[in-house]
Amino acid sequence: MKITEHIKNASDTLFSFEILPPLKGQDISQIYRGIDPLLEFNPPFIDVTYHREEWEMKLQRDGTYRRITTRKRPGTVAICAAIMNRYKVDAVPHLICGGFSREETENALIDLNFLGIDNVLVLRGDNLKHENSFKPEPDGNRNALELVEQVQSMNHGRYIDEDLVDPHPTSFCVGVAGYPEKHHDAPNLKSDHLEGQAGVHPPAAKAMTILYRYLTSQMMAATAGAVAVLSLIIVLGNAFKQIFELLVNDEMPLSLIFKMVGLLVPQALTFTMPWGILVAALIVFGRMSPGSGCSRRLWFRR
Repeated sequence: MKITEHIKNASDTLFSFEILPPLKGQDISQIYRGIDPLLEFNPPFIDVTYHREEWEMKLQRDGTYRRITTRKRPGTVAICAAIMNRYKVDAVPHLICGGFSREETENALIDLNFLGIDNVLVLRGDNLKHENSFKPEPDGNRNALELVEQVQSMNHGRYIDEDLVDPHPTSFCVGVAGYPEKHHDAPNLKSDHLEGQAGVHPPAAKAMTILYRYLTSQMMAATAGAVAVLSLIIVLGNAFKQIFELLVNDEMPLSLIFKMVGLLVPQALTFTMPWGILVAALIVFGRMSPGSGCSRRLWFRR
């Protein structure tokens, strides 16, 4: 089932989690031991990360060093197939740009399609440890937007080899990652937003629009709640001392007391609105911080 369908059909909050492939040479049983205790939460899908190749210099017998390239955590596609077969739960493999040519990406997507895996999370991926900036393969996708375009092309039956006869279209549901705090390669928020609008594949652009709308609605709701609570505290705190004795002794009508409280609200707002915005920002962006575990992924189907 597509992730968008899981979200659409959900009547309550969905719980999911992400696993790392085991180190090369380890057994898949450790993956099962990690998943088994979490099944009581009924996850509709499980993410499986992908880690690109690494290289290191190894000392040879003759005293020289040789550059060795290795992938320390292989098996993402196989683990997805194993999870779906064992638990009957949808698996979401991560698909990255780094270390893949467009041909290799297409072949990986064909493998996923043959296995009945309907969902992919596309990411640019991290730099290699020795790289100051991300360097794609000579014939690879340079960023997640280009990777989205390749997946969507296959969804429309367009492959790299244009001479294919009657190619079968795939039907992948595609997830992308958003950066509300700004992508680390962007110099500032403005340029990051403009980059997201210029030449962006429509579904990814829509995803970022949804993210900004979500942040705006959350900020407005949190600000309104914080201002209301802070204003209530300030107004009642100031008015309580002055009117409590009059209220107890019935020396002032209740309607007049409410009027007095209402007159204090505008003055209180001058203090509570800035504080309310600050509290809202701390709450909303605190939820979306990297260490909070809150997902910032957006899914679309086309």
